[in-house]
Amino acid sequence: MKHYKRITLDEDLRLSDLMKSASMSAFTKNWKNVRQSIIGSGAKSVKIKSMKVNRKKDYITFVFTSVPTYTKSSQAVDFPNTDNKKRVKKYTQEIRILDFFKWADTKPGFKENEMTVKEIKEILKVANVQLSCNCMSFQFQGMNAILTTFDAAIYPELRMPKRWNKYHNDDNFTCKHLGILLTSGLNIYINNMTQMINKYIKV
Repeated sequence: MKHYKRITLDEDLRLSDLMKSASMSAFTKNWKNVRQSIIGSGAKSVKIKSMKVNRKKDYITFVFTSVPTYTKSSQAVDFPNTDNKKRVKKYTQEIRILDFFKWADTKPGFKENEMTVKEIKEILKVANVQLSCNCMSFQFQGMNAILTTFDAAIYPELRMPKRWNKYHNDDNFTCKHLGILLTSGLNIYINNMTQMINKYIKV
């Protein structure tokens, strides 16, 4: 059995970086465009599902879902086990905002007052993130492994792909599902995200 050593680069990934660069290889961008022509824009193909909070480790995770492009169900990775597979009717995307409450504490009175959309956007610009999508491309075409080197993978993967390298360039951080969410869908759900955060803070 092969043993893999985890290598982490001394760099951070923020949503603002990924949204600006689109974070997709040219190969993935092409398939993203194909998907959008079939399924529709981010608002049509992606739905926000829930928010998970870990106060001890100081992060919140937003969970989204998107339907497969061609079939009613498709094979997916059964995270947290990166080797197991299952069939799903919807793929799951996760965006984890690290050090969220540390950043929220910089907003005067955030515990007593509702946070605004503007304040949440400001946190999303500066906070480091970790990502995941359980589609097969994200796991086996190298996106998850590349994110792992930046300590930006929710479910780390140490194995770099071999046969898929010839299809992707270095900008290969996200699959088409995460790419659509980051480049066109996320701003659509910022109000929902803000409401979820405020509901949690009030409890």
